[in-house]
Amino acid sequence: MVALEDIIERCKKYDVTAQRLLYERYANQMRNICMRYISNHHEIKDIVHDGFIKIFSNIKQYSGKGSFEGWMVRIFINTTLTHIRKNKKRKHISNIENIEYTLVDTGSNTNLSDNSNDEIINDYYSIEQTKSSRQRHFSLSLSQNRT
Repeated sequence: MVALEDIIERCKKYDVTAQRLLYERYANQMRNICMRYISNHHEIKDIVHDGFIKIFSNIKQYSGKGSFEGWMVRIFINTTLTHIRKNKKRKHISNIENIEYTLVDTGSNTNLSDNSNDEIINDYYSIEQTKSSRQRHFSLSLSQNRT
């Protein structure tokens, strides 16, 4: 069995074999941590994947002080909580279809048709896509300025 310190050092050099060893050694433990917060197995699989990507991306930041397992657990808990927060927002957005919209014009209430409801939802997603596009453009601008 390969020593954990050796695996960590090799992971810091982006050794794929060491990353696989680390994953095999800790995947079940990290999955169990995620299961404390989420019961959907598909979501847990995504979170475990995202958590290990964060670990491999940030492993150089692990200084060796404290428990490596504790460092990993902290990353997985934060990844899981972030996923839960994002999901709450999505659930809120999906519930928007159940809302009855009323358009007030010259003091009288007029119910919007189902067609208008779809338009509102499409407008919302269009706005979100625009925001996402702006964020990518901003991130790209920042990265170009650094080089």
